[in-house]
Amino acid sequence: MNTIKKIGLSASLLLAFGFANAASYDLANHEDNFAHDVSVAGLFTDVFSVTLNPGATGSIFFSAAKADISEFTTILFQGNGVNLAGSMGSFGKFSLAEVSVDSLGGLIAGTYTISVTGNALFSEAGYSVDSTFAAIASPVPEPSSIALMLGGLGLVGFMAARRKKA
Repeated sequence: MNTIKKIGLSASLLLAFGFANAASYDLANHEDNFAHDVSVAGLFTDVFSVTLNPGATGSIFFSAAKADISEFTTILFQGNGVNLAGSMGSFGKFSLAEVSVDSLGGLIAGTYTISVTGNALFSEAGYSVDSTFAAIASPVPEPSSIALMLGGLGLVGFMAARRKKA
């Protein structure tokens, strides 16, 4: 009897993994907000790649507004030494997943991958993708700050010259 149970469990696992769907996409080929289709019912994994400039920060947000995707199960942001898991949620018929790299302060330039895994109830399921990545602007000093710094350096120079004379 145990052998039959093990065979049945193995067959059901193989069948479930046979329906899994994995696809890769480049975010550079899409706008910041676009719809994405899942073609196979069951578990799916989509991998998005994005090439970022130095100091980039931002987030990517996946949302399913219909009940055809019951849940997002994982979301990961990886690359160049960064391995960050995002957050998932489900609110009635709405499922969402988000990963934000704002807390990292700024990424080094390179290619990163965002992988999202979920469960599609139908073969014609879909979700929307919204990404907002931008470089952190470097602060530009105000003219008054530059004048204050030059005044301070002049005062230090004047004091050094005065000490030399004495």
